Amino acid sequence: MEWHTGNADLMRRINDEIILNLIRERGPLSRVELTRISEISAPTVSRIVDHLEKEGFIKCHGKNRPNPDGGPQAMLWEFNGDIGLVLGISIDMYGVEVIVVDSHANVLGKVTKDIDIEEYRTMPEQKIIELISEALDRFNLVLERIVGIGIGIAGIVDSPKGIVLNSCLIGKNIPLKAAVEQRFNISTIVENDAKSMAFCELKQGVGRGKKNIFAIHLKEAHEAGICYGIIINGQLYHGTDGSAGEAMYLSIPNNNKKEAYWSTIVPYPSLVERAIIMLKERKDSILHNLTTDNVLADRITQGEVIKAAEEGDELALQVLEEAGADLGVGILNIAILLNPEMVIIDGSFKDAGELLLDPIRRTMRSQAITEESIRGVEVVFGEVKESVVAQGAACLVLEKIYKPPHIEFSTASRTRRKRGDSLNTKVLASEKSFGGF
Repeated sequence: MEWHTGNADLMRRINDEIILNLIRERGPLSRVELTRISEISAPTVSRIVDHLEKEGFIKCHGKNRPNPDGGPQAMLWEFNGDIGLVLGISIDMYGVEVIVVDSHANVLGKVTKDIDIEEYRTMPEQKIIELISEALDRFNLVLERIVGIGIGIAGIVDSPKGIVLNSCLIGKNIPLKAAVEQRFNISTIVENDAKSMAFCELKQGVGRGKKNIFAIHLKEAHEAGICYGIIINGQLYHGTDGSAGEAMYLSIPNNNKKEAYWSTIVPYPSLVERAIIMLKERKDSILHNLTTDNVLADRITQGEVIKAAEEGDELALQVLEEAGADLGVGILNIAILLNPEMVIIDGSFKDAGELLLDPIRRTMRSQAITEESIRGVEVVFGEVKESVVAQGAACLVLEKIYKPPHIEFSTASRTRRKRGDSLNTKVLASEKSFGGF
């Protein structure tokens, strides 16, 4: 283990980052408030505020509050979200999506594009570099304005190294981070799509303020499966090699089979498949109005099954009841194992609302051996409505850049940083910070 001693420059950097993050996360704040919250001396706070304003990191809020000491009104300072922009990218079997966000994670623009999987498998790095270049042109942005790029992709990802270890979209052992950084000289993060979704809900959605979360990313295609993002003590959990959460082949009991994989009986098109099986035996469902010549699979969608259930159709309600029970069994196992504060379900199932959540919760209560094992576990749908994976990837970049300072220090801080490298310093060169960065 390599140790480094602190010095005056290190302490100035730490103090600068404390004040910057306070303004970014809790602003607008006055100098007096910053001094009280940070416990840094008033002269030092004034020096830092002046410096941050000069560098463009903060700006005057334009409103004043009465000075509690009875003096002149205090000037308020807020974070300048325009100081740097971040690209967030989502890549899955349905296509690619690129968003641009400011430093507050506000989405400023979005472009989508169909994906040719064969092309991406043949030359993955080149296609993704072309995608980024096209997005910059569409957004009319110059590289100097971009401080980071976040990429969320389906598959197993070695996040610290930015290597896609295995993805049905682009293949195996793809050094995506290195390729993008070499081309654009912009700090890049590559993360699994389910983990990106989980982080987005933690920072921007229903998981705000929580520390322990289990997020379920239900995908709309049977072959895309079901993936998970795990957050422990406010940090993404990757496991030993980045594959934590790739449990689509979790085996659970099922009413129709002695044993089945969770991914084959829960996500789309399982609702449609369940409905088709029942429709062959029952003629009392309004879903029959959507069929012609018994071509059921081509005539029914998941949305229509959900809509029929909302209208009180007994067959559709039974479909959601069974799907919720299957989800409930899996979530109960997770709740017993991890005891999270919250389980977040993301994907097209969100449209079912309480018609799906209610059987999930009832199943958990009825099958839990002890009430204590699930008492504090809240099961909810995700709150972020659009671009959740791309937003999560962008939020990971912002977290890296503006994360609160650590006491640790590494030799990396002495070398030239790419745009978007963390402002933060670390003490133990061997210590890995949040998310493995």
